[in-house]
Amino acid sequence: MAATGYWAYGDQTLSPITQNFPKLWPTTLANISMTIHVLLAGPLYLVQMSLEIEGGLGISQKKPRIERLWRLGIRIVSALVILAVSEAIPFFDDVISLVGALTNPVLIYLAPISCYVKLKGWRNCSKMSLVGLALLLAFGMAVSAFGLVQTIFDIIESFRNDK
Repeated sequence: MAATGYWAYGDQTLSPITQNFPKLWPTTLANISMTIHVLLAGPLYLVQMSLEIEGGLGISQKKPRIERLWRLGIRIVSALVILAVSEAIPFFDDVISLVGALTNPVLIYLAPISCYVKLKGWRNCSKMSLVGLALLLAFGMAVSAFGLVQTIFDIIESFRNDK
């Protein structure tokens, strides 16, 4: 998608890509779909964090009514803390891009390849398979490095333009 957007719109490509499209009903539908996705997917990430906090505080050992109040309070406070952090950090979108540039290579390249080799075993993988996996990993890390460098440049540029 990124390569196609760059090919079609050059270095003036806006993010998200739908900002480059004509303002017609399919573009509006795509934007609505992305908004719904973010609104429904965001809480899923917060649930795991909240469950960890609740487990650490021993919430499940309380009476059901008190437990519900604690859970509600923790989730509201978590959402408010995330809101405060996102508002307090200048150029928060660049910071999120940096987090993505640092974590996506691990999730997309390193983890699946490592799990595959661990499950199959080094000795059960052919040399060609291992070479292919190593090349895929090297390619993924190289491409990710370009994204990381660009994100760092964007953060630097944001700070320069802010002053």
